[in-house]
Amino acid sequence: MSLTHLLPEIQQLPAVAQLNSTNRSTIADLPDSARPPVMAAVIASSPRPALVVTSRADRAEDLCSALNEYLPADRQAQLWLEPDGLPYEQLPSDLEQSGRRVALLKTLARSTEETLPPIVVTPAHGLLQLIVSQEELREQSRSVSEGSRQTIESLVRWATSVGYQTDPLVQEPGTLARRGGILDIFPPGAELPIRLDFFGDEVESIRTFDPHTQRSMQRLRSVTLLPPSELPLWRLSSIAPELVALKTESLRPEVASEWRAQVERVSNGVPPVAVDLLAGYLV
Repeated sequence: MSLTHLLPEIQQLPAVAQLNSTNRSTIADLPDSARPPVMAAVIASSPRPALVVTSRADRAEDLCSALNEYLPADRQAQLWLEPDGLPYEQLPSDLEQSGRRVALLKTLARSTEETLPPIVVTPAHGLLQLIVSQEELREQSRSVSEGSRQTIESLVRWATSVGYQTDPLVQEPGTLARRGGILDIFPPGAELPIRLDFFGDEVESIRTFDPHTQRSMQRLRSVTLLPPSELPLWRLSSIAPELVALKTESLRPEVASEWRAQVERVSNGVPPVAVDLLAGYLV
């Protein structure tokens, strides 16, 4: 249900109008039920980007959904997901969540004076996350057009260097599969994976396909392929000397052995299971 029709009425309330007339305001003891409409009214009246910060991830998700009930369809709030684990907690990276963060970074990078300013909701933990710069994200993205000339080998090399994982079948974001002259890839921000059909050194066709049935669907003229992670994984091999130089004498033998195995993977440009652990070296 949309409550956008209530927004003009809320904006005309004296208390909300007073908030809009000042650059900085503090409201004490605002009831939970009043927060989304009041915040939406203030945000919608401002020509600037908005960042909404909550204390926990579940509150950020609930607030983002509540705000969007009041905000117009052309300026919806977007949720920035907090890191998967706490600092130094070695949890496996979530390809889907990383893809959502990259897609949001691309949306923010496209924001110009001609577009409506973005609205981002995040828990406080999300503000601590290290991310790739907009310039590097743009440089490491690839645009592929039907009829363009490039080799499938060069595209696969680029994809694996920026962090795409090779799978027999592409079913989730951040993965790729090659079969002869066909490259299946699931870039961040795409609703469906992409199938690139090469004829020699030419891109013969670009289509979306169903990840469950693997059947080709809509034909596209061009597609933009983003890196699959919000971290610059193409720097992995370059940070290996810094990791090797770390002192490991105080580690238990089994932990030291595991660490050496991780460093060897990084030296070969292979992302470790818990890539967030290396964020400070990558960024």
